[in-house]
Amino acid sequence: MSLDIDCRPAQKAVADQLMNNIDMQAAQAKTANQVAAIRLDSFDVIEPHLLEPWLILGMGTTLYSGDNGIGKSATALWTAARVTKGICSGELQEPSNVLLLLSEDAPGIIRPKLEALHADMSRVYVVVCTQPGETATEGTTYLQLPRQGKELEVLIATHHVRLMILDALADCFEHPDINKTENVAPVLTFLNHLSSKYGMAVIGIHHTNKNLLDGAKNAVRGSKAFTDKSRQVVSFIKTDDAYGFQVTKSNFMEGAPGWHYTLESAPTSTPGKTTGIISTPVPDDDLDVDREMRKSANLGDGRQSSAGEVIDWLTDYLREGAAPFNDIWAAAKEEGYSKVQLRNAQHRASNPCIESIADPTYSGRGQRRIWRLSNSVHPSPDTQMNTNEHKSETVAAVGETISNRLVFTSDTNTNEHKSFSLHLERLEPDQADGIIETWEKMLDSQGDGALDAKIPRMSGETLEMLTQHGGLLKQLADREFQRRADSFTPAS
Repeated sequence: MSLDIDCRPAQKAVADQLMNNIDMQAAQAKTANQVAAIRLDSFDVIEPHLLEPWLILGMGTTLYSGDNGIGKSATALWTAARVTKGICSGELQEPSNVLLLLSEDAPGIIRPKLEALHADMSRVYVVVCTQPGETATEGTTYLQLPRQGKELEVLIATHHVRLMILDALADCFEHPDINKTENVAPVLTFLNHLSSKYGMAVIGIHHTNKNLLDGAKNAVRGSKAFTDKSRQVVSFIKTDDAYGFQVTKSNFMEGAPGWHYTLESAPTSTPGKTTGIISTPVPDDDLDVDREMRKSANLGDGRQSSAGEVIDWLTDYLREGAAPFNDIWAAAKEEGYSKVQLRNAQHRASNPCIESIADPTYSGRGQRRIWRLSNSVHPSPDTQMNTNEHKSETVAAVGETISNRLVFTSDTNTNEHKSFSLHLERLEPDQADGIIETWEKMLDSQGDGALDAKIPRMSGETLEMLTQHGGLLKQLADREFQRRADSFTPAS
């Protein structure tokens, strides 16, 4: 729009600029986001859509979580080849396009794998981000989200993408600290939005941490937002005779079985060269990824951190001074160490030893423990149990002896009064539920006098765990905490 009036040129220029600004504001008003409240029943009901039995389509992000070298990426590429040929077992039956964001393997490594899987290579696209003066082959093959989210959405819409693979997912984050929810959650929320808007499957390849004892969900590396914000988590594991995966978290399905597969060599288009692919996954109702992870950790097959490694880390941490257990646990968790490993390290450390003592500065309810380095030699729990004063025999807990994790000890000083003690310091509260139930049954049969005889000698950690369970156990533990608090003086 222009303003045609009789005035000096300078006045006319100012007037024209004013009208241009009005035109721009009017255009922006037409395209601005509109906010409204819409009745819920005006939206169509959406049923879960699947690309493969373990992979959702257009419903959000699926996280492939597992250790290195066990087939996460290979399984994603196996699916990508099927998408390009339109032979998936789910709802997508027409040949469709795939978009890859690659930070771990170069496109030249991925290409022969997809060719060996007989993918339609004309339907496979790789994201390339170039700087001024760079060619396409010189650019990076992934983006930084959410900063480059608009550019990614343009690529998805332009190429009609129905499967997007981010390998590795964490490398596509603008902020590299993946332990912070504020860095992780917005990216996964954005990817969930893209999946729903364009009706595509999104696979994020991610690694596990060093803690396998707490199960597949807790083994996902980084912030809990990886599990919470992903609509589905598929956990990978190596079993005794094969590789396998299982849906360990899903917002849309229950009771999903596991699958097993093998890693195979396949010829490439280059004579004499081979590449690794997976066999077709086969349903496996007997596969339990949580069980296999804990089994792997207990066997100490090299995947779990060695006891010496954790002791060294803990000793170095405490060289800066004594610290509350909760602070130590928070730092250890970021390193991928479990609470079980941390307590084992505290008990096994020597030269220097690591003491767990009541915090003399704490005046609240119960006790708060601090850990510190000490040059004194303290006996191990097993040595303490086998002194002449407290001779004991180990009773199998839940059918088997687990001497490094949990034992019942039966005091046989007299035949008339038997008592039991729980050593729960090395267990997570949820892992102790079954043992607590067994202990409560023992109390029902023998009376609370059995626990009364032992509770004054229980550690603060054991008492704290008992307070997390209701009924008689909580009452007795609370009473013992109060007794200790009443008897506490600065001198003691």
